[in-house]
Amino acid sequence: MNFSLKALAILAVILLLAGGAYACSISTSSFQTEVRGTGDYSTAITADNSTDIDIKISFTVDSYSGSDCPTNISAQSKVYRYNNDTSNWEYVRTTSSKSQELSNDTYVFVWNNEFNTGSNSKYTRYRIDGNILSGSTIVDSESAYIDVENNSCSGINLVANNFTINEGATSTRTLRVENNTNKEFSISTLSVLLSSPVIRSGSTSGYDNVVSSFSYEPVNLYLDAGFVSSNTTTTLKFQVAGYLGNNYCSISAIGTKNFDVTVQNTGTTDNYDDTYYDDYYDSYSSSSACADINLSASNTSMDESTEGKPVVNITNNSTKRFEILEVKTTDNGIDLSNYYNDKYVYPDQVSDIILRAISPSVTSDKVYTNTVWVRGVFSDGRSCSFDATGRTTFTTTVFDASATNSALSIPLNCSNFSISTMPSASIKNYGTIPFTINNSSGKRADVYIESTSGTTTTPTLISIPGASSISRDLAVNITAQNGQITFRPVIDGCSLASKSIAVTNTGEVVLAQGQNNASNTIGGALAGLFALGNNISGLGLVVLAIIIIIIIVGIVASNESKKSAQVWEKK
Repeated sequence: MNFSLKALAILAVILLLAGGAYACSISTSSFQTEVRGTGDYSTAITADNSTDIDIKISFTVDSYSGSDCPTNISAQSKVYRYNNDTSNWEYVRTTSSKSQELSNDTYVFVWNNEFNTGSNSKYTRYRIDGNILSGSTIVDSESAYIDVENNSCSGINLVANNFTINEGATSTRTLRVENNTNKEFSISTLSVLLSSPVIRSGSTSGYDNVVSSFSYEPVNLYLDAGFVSSNTTTTLKFQVAGYLGNNYCSISAIGTKNFDVTVQNTGTTDNYDDTYYDDYYDSYSSSSACADINLSASNTSMDESTEGKPVVNITNNSTKRFEILEVKTTDNGIDLSNYYNDKYVYPDQVSDIILRAISPSVTSDKVYTNTVWVRGVFSDGRSCSFDATGRTTFTTTVFDASATNSALSIPLNCSNFSISTMPSASIKNYGTIPFTINNSSGKRADVYIESTSGTTTTPTLISIPGASSISRDLAVNITAQNGQITFRPVIDGCSLASKSIAVTNTGEVVLAQGQNNASNTIGGALAGLFALGNNISGLGLVVLAIIIIIIIVGIVASNESKKSAQVWEKK
């Protein structure tokens, strides 16, 4: 009997232990972790930058058993993002836990706007690990993925590299418009701007207006460099605007790409001007002799311990263009140096050499003698040394500032300054305009010659001492249809009016046109602009006909583009 009781007790303990070991077992199916941005739920999606993401976990409980099964079944997700810099997944956050009563049923848990993809370019992929939980135990786990793509305007990238070009030469380089989004980008404006006349003309061409997703469009940039007296670097600005899908991206939204172009001083000849002058003079006896280069200067005066700008005129009496390579001055008590000079002196024309003079301190009025030489080369290759060309000598009187006859006491009369020239001129691409400047003001006048885009002049600066006047021709090169040249005089102590000339180009002009593969030719100037725009020239019915044709072609091309764009794939 005692044995039977013991056996029963042992059996009861065994059964109790067996029942306690019968843990909860849950069988599930159709388990999915899905995400969505602006579209439908999926286990793998593509989302734009700064997109709010929803998470959905769905599954079916087919059966469950066990003495310790929880009352509720739960779900929760963990979010990770891939760091392109470190090549590692980084933990972002854990969602809240959502639960329902456990039964043989289908469950759907949703977290709206759970996280945002952000705009950091180093995070381009997210992983969401969805977990089914029985209490704190993970029953099953499935992952969903998000590829983040920059479909904002910042996904349009402009590429342009610095380069060097020889003076007087032409060069074609390639720029690039990159579309790093999964949407089509349509170019509505493309332009290259500059701020220096060292590039005298240029054009953009050879590109399509539509840049497909994840691709790029090359743009041909043609530049024609001017001539410089030393290596000169100018900054060009590459700008684009257009539509990314249905969203407009302005120039400021995309950003401007700056790049530098360096024009090298090589001493090469200006073929355009040489041809113009040489053809003109071929009917005469053509010659280039160093003795045909003459220098002249007027005597000047200045106060002690001041700075002045005496002017030396250089005249070319030959039939070849003369390039000034170097200016040499004496140093006889006055600190004298070359401040500015026109690089070229054309046949039968006069150019300026502007010197910088710094006077010493004197105890009484003193006269200094100054000599100026030049050396250079003619367009036919003949070189002229300092000794071979003419020279000029002039005197500078330095006044004792304490004396009554100081230069400061010379009366200033602003009304005795004038500029005489024609109000308008018609030129066929290249020509000259005569002008006369009379300066009887009593002080040196600096006259800046400025021009609009597509128009360049030689010279661009003229300095005239007080009580003097000059008459000469202004060399003008115009590639635009119309332009304006402005003489802007500056005299210390005077407020002077500018004088403008309206210039019409009677030669052939190619205006910028915003069509596929269109070549937009423009002229270089102080604020030059290379652009594909909507510039249309002409009058009356001709213009109307052109506009109608362009509109019809544009509508047809747009319809064809929409048809072909219905199916695309990521490149």
